[in-house]
Amino acid sequence: MIFFLEYWLIAQNPARIVGRVRSESGQYIEFVSVYIASTTIGTSTDQNGSYQLDNLPSGQIKIVFQCVGFQKQMVEKII
Repeated sequence: MIFFLEYWLIAQNPARIVGRVRSESGQYIEFVSVYIASTTIGTSTDQNGSYQLDNLPSGQIKIVFQCVGFQKQMVEKII
C-alpha cells in the first residue's frame, strides 16, 4: 500500500511545510513518521493525517514518509 501526499511549502524564513497523508483509498493516516533526511527535524501525523515541519534548512531537502504497513516514500524539494 502506498501514501498519497498533500503538502504546501510556506515561503517564509525559516521555511515551513504543512500537509496531510492519506492512503490509496482516501483515508487519512495517523502516526506516519514525517522527517527530513539527515537531520533531526521530524514529526508524526495526527488523527487527521496532518503534519507540520518547521525551521527547515534552505537548499535541497528530502522529506521521508514512513509507516508500518505502507511503502516508505521520499520527496525531494528545494527550499
